Amino acid sequence: MSALDDMLAAMDDAALVALANAGLVRRARKALAEDGAVRVVQRTGAEAQVEALGQVVLIGADGVAKARCDCPATGLCRHIVMAVQHLRETAPAPEQSGPQTAAVPPKSARADIAALSAQDIKAFAGADWPQAQRIAAWATRPTITEADSSCAVLLPDAPGAVTFVAGGGLRKALFKGPDGRRKRFVAAAALVLGGHRIARAQTAQASVDAELLDHAAQALRAALQHGLEGDPLLAQDRLVDVASAARADAAPRLAALLRASARQAGALARHDPGVDPQRYAEDLAQAYALTRALRHAPADPALTGLLRRDYPVRPACTVAMLGAARWDAPSGARGLTLHGWDGQRFVRTGPTRAAGMDPTFSPKGAYVKPWWAGHAPKAMVGHQLHLPAPKMSQDSVLPEGLTCQITGPLDPDALPVQTDWAELARDVAGRMGLGLRAATHPVPALVRAAQIAAPERDDIAGRVLLPLLDATGAPLRVVLPSERWVAALRPEDTALVEIEASRDGRLCRLISLIAPDGAVVNVTLDPAPVPDKPPKATLWTKAKARLSPAHAPVNAKARPIPAVECLADQGLALLGDGPQAQRMAPQRAADLARQAVALGLDPLAAQIRALDPADSDAILRLCWRLCLLRTASQNAQS
Repeated sequence: MSALDDMLAAMDDAALVALANAGLVRRARKALAEDGAVRVVQRTGAEAQVEALGQVVLIGADGVAKARCDCPATGLCRHIVMAVQHLRETAPAPEQSGPQTAAVPPKSARADIAALSAQDIKAFAGADWPQAQRIAAWATRPTITEADSSCAVLLPDAPGAVTFVAGGGLRKALFKGPDGRRKRFVAAAALVLGGHRIARAQTAQASVDAELLDHAAQALRAALQHGLEGDPLLAQDRLVDVASAARADAAPRLAALLRASARQAGALARHDPGVDPQRYAEDLAQAYALTRALRHAPADPALTGLLRRDYPVRPACTVAMLGAARWDAPSGARGLTLHGWDGQRFVRTGPTRAAGMDPTFSPKGAYVKPWWAGHAPKAMVGHQLHLPAPKMSQDSVLPEGLTCQITGPLDPDALPVQTDWAELARDVAGRMGLGLRAATHPVPALVRAAQIAAPERDDIAGRVLLPLLDATGAPLRVVLPSERWVAALRPEDTALVEIEASRDGRLCRLISLIAPDGAVVNVTLDPAPVPDKPPKATLWTKAKARLSPAHAPVNAKARPIPAVECLADQGLALLGDGPQAQRMAPQRAADLARQAVALGLDPLAAQIRALDPADSDAILRLCWRLCLLRTASQNAQS
């Protein structure tokens, strides 16, 4: 066969779809069925000239992408596709020059790629080899589609499929994504198709690509304008596309922030009642700040996030299992988290599932299924477990399947229980961090109240808050799963709580109650206690109830809002109103600048005065600065 025939034989319809799109190939196939639609003017071993629907097409052995047509369309047109289909299907049979031999099996793209070694793929990838390894290591469920002479590999969150053609190797693989990331995705697809195993240690060295950060920053600037004044759906689509590329390029934290912003854009487009343009601007600002930080530290796991954890073996230890909680994320991810204390630090473990994975999984079901050495989480909490050879990640996560032995019940007196909320605030601030390096998961803590105030109801957020008071009367407002848990908490109990940052300060959720004898009740998994039917009220029982120290109607102190936090809130509200509002009300910005000067924040005042409503970059930078200022003020008041 000639060079032209070899090239055409590899370009089946699946390969043409990879070059163009399915609709164009389908229309070309339909037009090809018409009589006289295609006529071969000239055909040699190196090129062919074809007339398709009156247009002249010239195709050479150097590939379909370089074919030319005299129609006004740019790129791969229907006439070129028709010419390829016709030439391939009317190729002359190979000549028999000698005795008849066995039929030669058709070429296979999958076999070609499977025959390559990891070193061959590494040589092709070049500087993109670390990224290719990480993409391949994370691609646990790729979609592989084989056709006559091509093979397409679609990796999770990739911008497009990689299509290998028979005889084309890696260099002639087809990829619709950005040219700057072509090599890493082609190499990753080849690693997956060839069944090469990538060690986790090898996947930890890749840096986030500068081109990805450019695309993300550009998408965020455009999303600010589209979301607040233009078309939020356009902003949502673009953010989702960049988020997929970020996830595949080993930047899961940036991907999560972009997806959160995309969900906010979708809510803006639907005019959801609870949508908040200010929150949308804040999410965009945080993602934008992360793109700037990753330029300076593209391989810092605190900024990139973790696709996979390494679990080195640690010395033997005993873990006190404090409680368990089920959770679910807006993305659809869900799981079960068990919190423990190993004598030096809080540790956590538990099963999780990503969005769309394992529809049969439920956190409540996992609560009663074996997790460590045949022990279910329900049996583990409330006990001390000895681990002879524990494995633990850098962020204190323990994996599944560890060998352990239950040695006895919890001893509440041996746990790091906080009774002073000022000391608790300092401890949590140290573990939680600030800014882009702040903890991305809730921080656990053990608390014991001196007194419990009357419950409060947050009707807007739909929450029940129970203020726990320390010896000074300072409140720690704990979110309860329901009102039925109000009577369950007693001053002598130890409460395991999760604390996370929120726009209104730190949010504290109740996870479990630890009785003085070490018994544990998990409030999101175990049934709420049903109070006994009260006896008939008498004058004495009514007076005793009013004087009960457990839930006396004590008024908790309200948190004062300092001037710095008020300034940050007003500035964020102005930015969330959109560029049009900023142009229409310049006095608001002038007032904010004067407040900043009065508080000694002259650099912030200068940034506010210089703000241009048309400069998305400046708006996002100011928004992130105000977010940091608000968080710092809240931490100082905690």
